[in-house]
Amino acid sequence: MQTYVNTWLDTLSLSSEKKAFYGSIYTAYMFYYFRSYTENKIEINRPDYSDIIEKELGKLARSFEFPTNDFSHVSVKIDDMIYQFSKINYSNALNSYLIFEPSDYDLLRVCKERYPEFYQALLQALDRIYSLYDYLDPDKINSDEVLYLIISRWDQLYLNLYEKYTTCRILVYSPFGYQHADTIAQFLRAKLERACDITVYTEPFIDEERLGHYSFDILVTSVSLELAIEQPAFVLLSKLNRSHLMPLFDAIDEAVKKNAKIHSDKRTNHKLSNL
Repeated sequence: MQTYVNTWLDTLSLSSEKKAFYGSIYTAYMFYYFRSYTENKIEINRPDYSDIIEKELGKLARSFEFPTNDFSHVSVKIDDMIYQFSKINYSNALNSYLIFEPSDYDLLRVCKERYPEFYQALLQALDRIYSLYDYLDPDKINSDEVLYLIISRWDQLYLNLYEKYTTCRILVYSPFGYQHADTIAQFLRAKLERACDITVYTEPFIDEERLGHYSFDILVTSVSLELAIEQPAFVLLSKLNRSHLMPLFDAIDEAVKKNAKIHSDKRTNHKLSNL
């Protein structure tokens, strides 16, 4: 195997140090995937923490009020991966890739930058999982690979995170009827540079009591209204340009920040109530 790998590496423009480094990696992978080796599986008598890992991920999902998810399959993979990390005799765990980090790992960057609260909670959950394993050296853990495994296998994770942290609900009303209000709603969906949940007010008359049956952050109308409501109301003129929509853009940004803070506060209170 070493001869085969070295013959191939000789065709590349690499320094002797890099050839030796990559040669050991490729040889190890060839040995690992060699059929006569993989067909003879060795039974390992060791503790199985997959159930605990599954419960830990389920607890994390509930703390963010995410839908119920099946973590059984990914928990088995995490358990095996961390156990292997605890048994290696060199300082850093090998990545699942050989030379270049895959572009899919951008998922980690996106999660860390856009949803830092969830990212930190996931790191804390991993620390609790790591504590289950004896003789686990932190320097031997490839946490990026474990994080990617969890995030990439978590069904609809980014959809759930997006809905939690970038939610803005716009209610559209027009005294000229539902069809006119729906036309305004379609216009907003086409023009807004943000993803919002836009619904149409369906009743023929509008007042504070009837609005109480709707859940919304911003009210958009085709005429000026005298309403005593907490939510901001915007009148769309018949002729619009970007400057007319800027106040609405600002209100959407404020609503997103407000909703994200409300969700964060609810999660904090939920954690405190469980202490």
